[in-house]
This record gives sequence, structure tokens and C-alpha cells, in this order.
Amino acid sequence: MGVDIGAINGMKLGTTNEVGRYLYAAPCYEARLAGLDAVLGMPMEKIEGGEVLVSGEYAGTSWHSSYSTYNRMRSYLAQCAHGQTAEEFWQRPGFEHAQVPFGELISFSDCEGCIGPAASARLAKHFADLEAQVMERAGIVCGGEVERFLDFYSTMRLLFEHASDRGAVFFS
Repeated sequence: MGVDIGAINGMKLGTTNEVGRYLYAAPCYEARLAGLDAVLGMPMEKIEGGEVLVSGEYAGTSWHSSYSTYNRMRSYLAQCAHGQTAEEFWQRPGFEHAQVPFGELISFSDCEGCIGPAASARLAKHFADLEAQVMERAGIVCGGEVERFLDFYSTMRLLFEHASDRGAVFFS
């Protein structure tokens, strides 16, 4: 039992009659924030009204761990990027997760579904732009789990880059 994280790109609206494609019937995180409907050019009511999201291409990698390991990796990411644990990060006054680097991932639980293309693009940029800072701090913050954290970091970067093109990163 644990969390599996993978990514797809090239999503479009479709029907369950399309064969050979991964179907995802629930709206993504971004659909709830009015992002996915704009990317797909469809009103939200149509997505919620029975259409399904049909994926294009899977990323060539995925990440799997226990739930507790995922939560530690999120906390390490918060510490490396912001000098605070995930719990401290969530309690910041005026906290707006989309406005700070990695905020959308640090705030995303291991069982929420998926992160859509606009948030994936923002996160991919955070992973690229802050890599040197995070790598510099990882040895101090992560202790004996530095290798696992570096694997998490590099895999998440690849998944979010992949999902930036009309895709999503799925947590299951």
C-alpha cells in the first residue's frame, strides 16, 4: 500500500468508447480552480456532466512510495525551498499555495487525484529554477534520506515537465 505518482500529457475530452486510452472520469485539481476547462476549451459543466478526460502519452517514469515517505519528501522539499517543514509552511499567515515555489505540491496530499497542466507548468518551472538551491540544502535537511529525496526531486521534475503539455500528474 502506498502512493503511485505518474503523468500523462495531451489530454482531451472524449468518451468511454475510445479504445486504448487511459480514461479519467473525475475532474482534476485544476478543474476545480477553473484551469483545466480553459486549457481544453470546454465549459466546466460539460466536463462535470459526464464527459471523461482521455489521455495522450504516459511519461516514461513514475514514483512509488509509502504514504509516510511521500509526506517526508514533501516536508524535505518545503525545508530545502523555504526553510520550514510542510506543517510550518501550511500555517504561514496569508498562505496562498499557488503564489510560492512548490506550494501547490507541498500542499497536495497523497490521495487528492491529479494536478493539471497549468499547475504542472508552474511546478516544472520551480523544479528547474530552484534546483541548485534545493540540491545545496538537501544534504543538511534530508540526512540519511538524501538519495531518496534526490530521486523524488528528479522524478517529480520530469513528471511535471511532461504534464505541462495539456496533461496531469496523477496520485493514486
